[in-house]
Amino acid sequence: SRMIRRRVYSVLIFSLFFVTPVLSADNLYDGFRKPPMSARPIVRWNWDANSPGEREIARQLDAFKKAGFGGVEISPGEDVNAQLFKFATDAAKQRGMIVDLSLGLTLDGPFLSPAEQGQQIAIGKKQFAGPTNSVVNVNELIKVSDPNQKLMFLRLVPTGLRSFKPGEELIDKIRPDGSVAIDINDANSYTLYAGVLHRGTSATGAAALDLLNKQAVEKYLNNTSAKLGPALGEAGKLGNSVHSIVCPPVELSAANWTSDFTQYFFKRCGYDIKPYLPVVLDDDFPNAKTRFYDTIRRTRYDFYATLAEIYRENFTRTFQNFCRDNGVLSCIPTGPVDILDSCSVPSDIIQGYASADRFSHNAWDKIASSAAHLADKSLVAGEAITAVSDNLESL
Repeated sequence: SRMIRRRVYSVLIFSLFFVTPVLSADNLYDGFRKPPMSARPIVRWNWDANSPGEREIARQLDAFKKAGFGGVEISPGEDVNAQLFKFATDAAKQRGMIVDLSLGLTLDGPFLSPAEQGQQIAIGKKQFAGPTNSVVNVNELIKVSDPNQKLMFLRLVPTGLRSFKPGEELIDKIRPDGSVAIDINDANSYTLYAGVLHRGTSATGAAALDLLNKQAVEKYLNNTSAKLGPALGEAGKLGNSVHSIVCPPVELSAANWTSDFTQYFFKRCGYDIKPYLPVVLDDDFPNAKTRFYDTIRRTRYDFYATLAEIYRENFTRTFQNFCRDNGVLSCIPTGPVDILDSCSVPSDIIQGYASADRFSHNAWDKIASSAAHLADKSLVAGEAITAVSDNLESL
């Protein structure tokens, strides 16, 4: 084994000697030493309601270029000045820099009607140990701010069994004062689940877009092109000035429902999701090596796979078609769904996304770039928010 190790070490040492002269003349190596503008880091530029003037736009672009950046990703805000945006894209082009258009941190807007807002089922629960006779006020189980909330289920599920049983639906037994009687005659443990459907809002309090509603997505994107397109040139196409449109990361669990989800799920998976829904949505349900948990785990996989499929068909493909119609590349972060599945969607640029509770941006970007390679995607982008502990070298 010592002889084998010596031979391996020798190969590695000689390889190091031979690598340098070969790569010094290689275009790829030269590209790393002096990257083209298209491969340099770009800076997210948030304009919000305070769009910079022409003089300040030119000054900042000069500063970005001098620092080695290849372009900017402008997040123009709701009240964007289209003429200033056009000035910025022209000024960037004169400097050999690219301009990406960011749709912002969240997809929202005051122009969205209630029917175009995202929907979510929020759950509340109360546990019981049998036998017992109790009275519960349903209104105390869960509270959401949407005045048009709808109670989707009130189900008493036996959660102390080794195998899953759907339990009893109690919506029809709710009294006029909002209370319901809980009668348990055995010694098992039970959980009462209340599920309320409500409409989502973003962190700013604005109406959040229903990403599972194709018509709502089309309206949202057309609103963007209507604000910027006429100022950007021929036929109002964004692609005359914009390199790509960057979609914000989407967390599907924050918008987990759409009006035809039940029918879509049954068609795709062949069984009814409703009896399983309370426990599937209970992210705190304890992980145990039982047939009960195995059933929920498998059903939860079907649930989120269906959700991702609806998202891909109604949002991602709609977004891609919009970008192609406008002559720009599309860029969608790969965080919301399985990484390889994300690369199968028709996005021109695969973007890694740092999930603070799971991966650093280094690991996530490596996964994204590897998956993009397997999916034959040629453009990969990474993203990170720099802080005191970060620097460009680490990126």
